[in-house]
Amino acid sequence: MRITIFFAALLLAACSSIDMFEEAPHQRGYFQRADITKSSGIAASRKQAGVFWTINERGGQPVVYALDETGRDLGSFLVQGAGNEDWESLTIGACVLPPWRDCLYIGDTGDNNRRRSKVRVYHFPEPSVTSTQSAEGVNYHLPITYTDYAHDAEGMYMMPGGGLGLISRGRNGEVAIYTVGSDDWGTGIGKAERTMVLFDRVRSIEERVTGAALSGDGRALAVLTYTDLYIFPTDRRTGLPTTNIPTRICDLRPLGLQQSEAVTWIPGRRNELLITSTGQFGQVARVTCG
Repeated sequence: MRITIFFAALLLAACSSIDMFEEAPHQRGYFQRADITKSSGIAASRKQAGVFWTINERGGQPVVYALDETGRDLGSFLVQGAGNEDWESLTIGACVLPPWRDCLYIGDTGDNNRRRSKVRVYHFPEPSVTSTQSAEGVNYHLPITYTDYAHDAEGMYMMPGGGLGLISRGRNGEVAIYTVGSDDWGTGIGKAERTMVLFDRVRSIEERVTGAALSGDGRALAVLTYTDLYIFPTDRRTGLPTTNIPTRICDLRPLGLQQSEAVTWIPGRRNELLITSTGQFGQVARVTCG
């Protein structure tokens, strides 16, 4: 396995089914913007080459930030009419409402105390980094309730056909995927149903899920924790893992990230992902897991 952190390249060794980093790299990228202090979600643009989007978590301004894979600033865009109660995830996919192009989906799905009766997902057309500094289409949002009880969810991804996958953090010991059907966009209320258990038991804070991303070809789901990156094979028709046993597990500890919170696949690069961490001038790490 190889890991590349921008200008540093290190050779890595595989250990049985778990890919272990031999040593921590000494170079990585950082967010140029001082106001990106709690990067909690990241998504790669599918139409604007080299553009990535990130957000700040709980209580931050309702803003999406554009950057490249080194953390270089490409602009910020106000999401008009939105509030940031606890933004914890970000993904990109086809818009479910006109105009029919790519949309950003922000998961205001954080709930540390698991008391929110409803969470919500904001969605709006992806801004152009060459446009004015405001996100258009605003104030599209889908309120979501869980069919069992409230959950803290920090992983979210767009599923084939327009549904959403929400991954619980594991505060109650179990990590599960909850799905919101594509038809729910038309009804104006989303119902998140417990669909699949990924981990039966989370034993420590380090094992709690902080992010997720479906690969561009729909064949793999990346699930991030503070210490590891799990890659699950998926059914391309549903976007759901075909098993709760990951095909690859990459140990992230040698990266020395402050707190890994977000992950996305890099378009056009097999098994290569971008991971971000929280903190002012938080890190941006490019990782090959495979």
